[in-house]
Amino acid sequence: MVGAVVKEGPVLVGAVVKEGPVMVGAVVKEGPVLVGAVVKEGPVMVGAVVKEGPVMMVGAVVKEGPVMVGAVVKEGPVMMVGAVVKEGPVMMVGAVVKEGPVLVGAVVKEGPVLVGAVVKEGPVMMVGAVVKEGPVLVGAVVKEGPVMMVGAVVKEGPVMMVRAVVKEGPVMVGAVVKEGPVLVGAVVKEGPVLVGAVVKEGPVMMVGAVVKEGPVMVGAVVKEEQVMMVGAVVKEGPVLVGAVVKEEQVMMVGAVVKEGPVMMVGAVVKEEQVMMVGAVVKEGPVMMVGAVVKEGPVLVGAVVKEEQVMMVGAVVKEEQVMMVGAVVKEEQVMMVGAVVKEEQVMMVGAVVKEGPVMMVGAVVKEGGDPNLQLFSGLLLLLHPAGPSSRG
Repeated sequence: MVGAVVKEGPVLVGAVVKEGPVMVGAVVKEGPVLVGAVVKEGPVMVGAVVKEGPVMMVGAVVKEGPVMVGAVVKEGPVMMVGAVVKEGPVMMVGAVVKEGPVLVGAVVKEGPVLVGAVVKEGPVMMVGAVVKEGPVLVGAVVKEGPVMMVGAVVKEGPVMMVRAVVKEGPVMVGAVVKEGPVLVGAVVKEGPVLVGAVVKEGPVMMVGAVVKEGPVMVGAVVKEEQVMMVGAVVKEGPVLVGAVVKEEQVMMVGAVVKEGPVMMVGAVVKEEQVMMVGAVVKEGPVMMVGAVVKEGPVLVGAVVKEEQVMMVGAVVKEEQVMMVGAVVKEEQVMMVGAVVKEEQVMMVGAVVKEGPVMMVGAVVKEGGDPNLQLFSGLLLLLHPAGPSSRG
């Protein structure tokens, strides 16, 4: 299996030990190797850790020759994760290339540069980088000339923001441009407001919201009365997906409440004492992904369907079973990243199948090890039995 744990010795959870060719996201090392590593006698695969010396990395690729993206290869005391070091012209994203001490997934520049930044000698062309002649925040992009960036931070005056775009002229989506107090990741434009923007006019205090005089866009926040929501859509009429409708004492985030036939994804419907997030409640045949439907206490992001259950990332609580992101199906079990608790088995991201077990990144424990922890590895949607539902 891939992402499984099978080791005759000191191997970590979520590892794959195979006598022969080793698979991706596996741990096979004659010595100290980390979780989710691949050690292969020969060409090393992506997302592997292979180091002859004092290198300790996770999800790295070390290859005798050209190094692949998301790899860490450093001759010296470099300790990085998900970095790429290439002999010659460096062309990468979220890489680390520094002659000296380098940070995790960062690029150190001759000057004050923060973590997770990319600094290139010459014209700067990067994403999620920090390049500023002065005080700049993490994950910012500053370009001398026309600024064309997303998720950048430009501090000029009393504006302190993260993942913002400040442009002299038309403002881009997910930007912050405010002559005064502005929130993080907001867009303030003199004229039509963009999606995922924040327009503060009065007692409205929101993040990543859209407030428009007229039809409200998706992922917007409309504060009327005591409604305080984030990334919600409140519309006089049909409510959009990923919206929040506060009626009475209902306080939800990223929910969809529709008067009539409910057909939503990632919605929250609060009835009585049910308080859930990212749930879908439908009167009739339930066909949802990442939903919560419970005749009583239900967990977050769960799907419970009587009869033909076909779900992914669901939680089914029956008796003393308390799981998250699990799929429990009587008879034809076809699940990925599910948790099935029987007796003292408490697992996360596991798949338990009655009969031939075919799982990815799963842990099946026959006994009591409630403290069993599974390292998040490679997620593959397989088709062991019947149709699949992808969320």
